[in-house]
Amino acid sequence: MESGIKNIVVADEAGFSFKKVEASADICELLALSFSFPSLSLAEAIVSGSFQADAMSCLEELEQLEGLDALERGFDTLRAGDPQELYTHMKREYSRLFLSPGKLAVIYPYEGAFLYKKRGGKGAPTLFINPATIDVESYMKKAEALPENARVEPVDSVFCELDFLRLLYTRVLADLPADPESKNNQARCSLDLAEEFRAKHPDKWIYDFMQETKEHSRIEIYRLLAELGLVFFKMKG
Repeated sequence: MESGIKNIVVADEAGFSFKKVEASADICELLALSFSFPSLSLAEAIVSGSFQADAMSCLEELEQLEGLDALERGFDTLRAGDPQELYTHMKREYSRLFLSPGKLAVIYPYEGAFLYKKRGGKGAPTLFINPATIDVESYMKKAEALPENARVEPVDSVFCELDFLRLLYTRVLADLPADPESKNNQARCSLDLAEEFRAKHPDKWIYDFMQETKEHSRIEIYRLLAELGLVFFKMKG
């Protein structure tokens, strides 16, 4: 699958669309939160509709409109529910899907482990010593963004990779020159790095991860969150 990063580059003089880069950063943040261990604040945002509003706004800004109506209707069904009840259901389902030990895992939320299983690997995969984890860690070290818990939580988790991609997009925005006529190309270099990382890691597995989540989830919220991820990762240059 081609990287969707190219969709945020437009043919203006600066070569960038500020709003599209910003929307990409925002949706990566929403997806990273969605596939981290659930929090009550996330459940509250879903029930209140604020999560839905932010997600739909990002997709509209990215001109990713296919499937938007169905997503809207799905999230609407969760409005005015009980956040505590949703939170309880999300914790239970997240643990079942992603945290079952070893070979009992329904879906591995780590790139190296996910691809190991998808390619027919036997037995439980290694979580820290594998090419994907090591390479993701090298990107994070170069960017001086290695998580503090990197020794206890593999950095190639779906939420770590998405949060790192969010950081890279944010740095593109920070590096845009105030003067549109400036020849400073730091923003272009930052965009190239984001594009390179996304093509080498998230694009290699997160779309399939979302498909499996949608297929195996027993509750509607994770099917909807997975569909949100599918819509974003369908983007092609």
